[in-house]
Amino acid sequence: MRSGRGEAVALTGVGRPQVAWSRWARWARQHPEGLVGGLVVLGFALLAVVAPLVVPYPPKATNFAPYLPPSGAHPLGTDPLGRDILSRALWGTRVAFLVGVLSVAGGVGVGGMLGMVLPFCGRLADMLTQRVVDILMGLPAVILALALMAILGGKVSTAIIAIAVVLVPASWRTVRSATLEVLARPYIEAARAVGCGPIRMVLFYLLPNVAPVFLILMSVNIGYAVVLEASLSFLGVGLPPDEPSWGSMIAGGVPVLERYPWVSLLPALVLSLFVLSINLVGDAIRDTLDPRLRGR
Repeated sequence: MRSGRGEAVALTGVGRPQVAWSRWARWARQHPEGLVGGLVVLGFALLAVVAPLVVPYPPKATNFAPYLPPSGAHPLGTDPLGRDILSRALWGTRVAFLVGVLSVAGGVGVGGMLGMVLPFCGRLADMLTQRVVDILMGLPAVILALALMAILGGKVSTAIIAIAVVLVPASWRTVRSATLEVLARPYIEAARAVGCGPIRMVLFYLLPNVAPVFLILMSVNIGYAVVLEASLSFLGVGLPPDEPSWGSMIAGGVPVLERYPWVSLLPALVLSLFVLSINLVGDAIRDTLDPRLRGR
């Protein structure tokens, strides 16, 4: 009997990795675009980690001739200030991940937590929050971010804060809708009947059911946050001019686009590939966690 039970445990332990692998393989077959996007994002992530080791030149160095065309010494050429475009593009990957991940984590985290907690704070607090959210969502995202950057100043940290604030209203509205749906279920009424308090309700009943919504919001908003940061830098109100940002790199080549197209087009291609890959992964995660949204 003991040997049989030990064999069963051993077989179960051996089978778990195989089951996990089969699930991943099935997911990859069902979402090939998500797999391709994930591999590209993984490549960008590796570049962001090893960028300090592999950049051919310091990203802020200006000791080269401006507008050099792509060559062996400068595979992507140089910009108007004589900086190596490849080095700045690689370093810009670190900036994109830093701004994208932290701003989305902050915006979705704060907005989502408010969306879960405020329904317990009474109808008046919920109604006032709705009015504030309606006002904020009525403003164009770029305008709101521009105003915040003008107040806070152009730094990486302030760009993260500004983009996070832009993401809070939509995150609040989405999570609030999911929270109200969960609160209408019968087992919530049963939990209230036995004296379950708001904190226990949020931790043990709401959060497990709403967690997929958080994951979907984070996955689909990272690309949006990176584009918003690039837009701010393109307009000259984002990161400092010497900070390697894909948006500022694109802006630097616009005045000479006809004569030196590589200055703007190559960073634009990198930005487009990054955002497209992030969106493919986000769409695949959304379709997996909430099939009702498939194809939207």
